[in-house]
Amino acid sequence: MNLKRYRVKNIKEALAFIKRDLGPDALIVSTRQVKEGKGAFGMFGKTMLEVTAAASEAKKPSARAKAADTKAVETYRHDSEISEATMANTFLTPK
Repeated sequence: MNLKRYRVKNIKEALAFIKRDLGPDALIVSTRQVKEGKGAFGMFGKTMLEVTAAASEAKKPSARAKAADTKAVETYRHDSEISEATMANTFLTPK
């Protein structure tokens, strides 16, 4: 499990960081308000939100799997271009 802690101004900012770093399936484990800044005991510091989030470590696809996916997409695009051209010639040519 991958845990990450963020100190942010608000929850909206935290969600943006969490989605960017951990992905859309990440879960918020805890939130709390903390004082950050100068002064004794943080008396004159800013109040921040500390958010801890977690995401399961999913296996990343290998380079070979990515290449196969890319090739499949290119093949699909190529086939669809051919079929569009064939259909255009079939239906748009005068008889």
